[in-house]
Amino acid sequence: LTYDHSLQNDTVQTSEEGQEGESVGAVSVQPAARKLCWTGSSYIYAGPGRKPQLLMHLESYVNKKLHTISFQEPKFQELKLQVYRDVFGCFIKEFKTYQPLLSAIKKEYENTLAYQQDQIRELEPLRAHLRLMTEECDRKIQARWAEEQAEIGALKKEKQQLKMDIEAMREKEKAMQAVV
Repeated sequence: LTYDHSLQNDTVQTSEEGQEGESVGAVSVQPAARKLCWTGSSYIYAGPGRKPQLLMHLESYVNKKLHTISFQEPKFQELKLQVYRDVFGCFIKEFKTYQPLLSAIKKEYENTLAYQQDQIRELEPLRAHLRLMTEECDRKIQARWAEEQAEIGALKKEKQQLKMDIEAMREKEKAMQAVV
């Protein structure tokens, strides 16, 4: 991703000097002419020229690249992230004054992302082990439930038999009392 400065030949006004001059290869900065306005959901650029050319170029690149990536691809998120990395790299190159700071910010984000990915890789075996343990516990629970159901069934039968035995004894007792 590169940005062609030869497309621009704009008047640049610096706020410190208040002087105007022709500048080839610089991003047009016209504080009085280009105002950033908040519309409630996004920023719009008021005045002539609307968006800076670099911004339009970067947005166009992002849209074009993102449309070429299918969300069904196995590494969709990584491919999408790479598009934004490329754009951020180009943005950093264009702003020489802020390049050290922006590069440090990008590096820190990349280091944090790499650290998080390492943490995820380390947790994958634990996740697989947890899944196996969960399945094994589920099988044990099912087996124990089946045993308990069988035991409950046997106890119900025994209870029914004991009720019948008690009823038979009562009948026998009544018969004996009737005889006596």
